[in-house]
Amino acid sequence: LWQRLSQHQGTLRGGFVGTFHRFALQLLRNHSAEAGLPPRFAIADEDEQRTLIERVLKRLNVPSSRISPRAARSRISAAKNAMATPEQLAARARGGDERLIAELYEAYQGELRTAAAVDFDDMLLGAVGLLEREKGLRKGLASRFRWILVDEYQDTNLAQAQLVWLLGGKQPNLTAVGDEDQSIYRWRGAEIENILNFEATYPGSRVVTLGRNYRSAEPILQAAAAVIANNPRRRPKKLSSEVGRGAPVAVYLA
Repeated sequence: LWQRLSQHQGTLRGGFVGTFHRFALQLLRNHSAEAGLPPRFAIADEDEQRTLIERVLKRLNVPSSRISPRAARSRISAAKNAMATPEQLAARARGGDERLIAELYEAYQGELRTAAAVDFDDMLLGAVGLLEREKGLRKGLASRFRWILVDEYQDTNLAQAQLVWLLGGKQPNLTAVGDEDQSIYRWRGAEIENILNFEATYPGSRVVTLGRNYRSAEPILQAAAAVIANNPRRRPKKLSSEVGRGAPVAVYLA
């Protein structure tokens, strides 16, 4: 993509094309001291995360029959995606299970610090915290990235949306491409409110509906629209097919 953009636009001096995690990692690598990280901090992959979680469960005498390492890691990740600290999670815990997750979260973060490592969720949280604290750095990045384009905006989580806001503020040159009807990553922390509340977050923004579909025939669009129209939390939109007419949608009951 970078090569294609460079050919189309000429040399993209100071630009960046990549995922949120890649951007956050680059930011933390360049400003590790300000972020409170060792200069050569490591990235804990999934196997290393599981090992640390298993170590925490063993140290706290939590049997796997109560919560599995995979479930514990998933719950901690969900808390991070919601930008909740262990202390915040403990403060609003209701019942023993939620208090346990908060305790595991805090212990897991301690293991990461001991290993001089961050996990994938920490990249985003660390980048957000860094930009919130370092106003000079934030101002420098805002002048560097004069235009911002975010694709698949309906799949962003709270930390990613906050990172975009910090880079641009309330009046950025921001283009967000997304469709709330295609939001499928809630299980991974995506917040559909990011796109539904876009105009409130960025007053004066303009919505451009791209209603031409280049993939599906008209009967498929009509069937899909009839189903999803029952969802009240969406912007109404009418799609038309570039493919044109096609065979009626067949329903098989098995």
